[in-house]
Amino acid sequence: MAWKDAFGRVAGSYRLYRPGYPKELVATIVSCCEERRRGEDPRLAVDIATGSGQLGFELARTGAFEKLICQDRSEDQIVQAREKWAPEQSLQHTNVTFAVADATATGLPDACCSLVTIAQAIHWLPFDAFFEEVKRALKPSEGVLAVAGYAVCVIVSCAASQAAFRTFYEALNGHWDIDRRLVDEKLEDTTFPFASVTRHSFDATDRRSVGDFLRYLGTMSGYNNLAASLPPSADDPLCALQQKLVDLHGSLDAMIDVNFPFFLVLARV
Repeated sequence: MAWKDAFGRVAGSYRLYRPGYPKELVATIVSCCEERRRGEDPRLAVDIATGSGQLGFELARTGAFEKLICQDRSEDQIVQAREKWAPEQSLQHTNVTFAVADATATGLPDACCSLVTIAQAIHWLPFDAFFEEVKRALKPSEGVLAVAGYAVCVIVSCAASQAAFRTFYEALNGHWDIDRRLVDEKLEDTTFPFASVTRHSFDATDRRSVGDFLRYLGTMSGYNNLAASLPPSADDPLCALQQKLVDLHGSLDAMIDVNFPFFLVLARV
């Protein structure tokens, strides 16, 4: 399938409204890398398909890696990531650099990095080619691939709002560019051809406004494909959901609690 920049047009909203990753998830990645560390050489981490750095920057803030390379095939995403990190560049121990690169042809030297991460993006990739590229780039004695993401969220503060959201989400069936079930099922049936693999789950509840929740939904590729296909007279399901949530909560500024079911797969070479 030819590459499509599914998020370039919404890169600014992606940066602002996509959820961050739980500290426990980040700490689990760092702990795994510490356990496998060999020697005292400076450690390099590479965040592939970084988006606007939702996971990569959390790793950089731990100070566990001397250098982090954030890569994405979308130039728009890299622009947003670079702007997002700029205020922190001089404050953090980790040196963060950015590159536009394909996840299956990263341009990294052989056996150069201790950690490769990919967050909410592996389902867009050809698995075999990606895994081979990761194995090539990881240090054979200590390398770790960390695959993170989150399944479909749940509005936990209002059952009626959750029912309205499910109606919206189900309207996206048939409009995803990829098999969305892979992330909604937390990659449970995905085989990772590595020496050892462990799986972890983390729940995080995010309190956000109705408006910000709707803006997050507006970054979904399935929704944007659907919206682009609608004739002018058709009802937009996101507009319908907005009306329903405003009717339930009174305004776009009203706060709701949204649970994100995060997952993490740690694969060791």
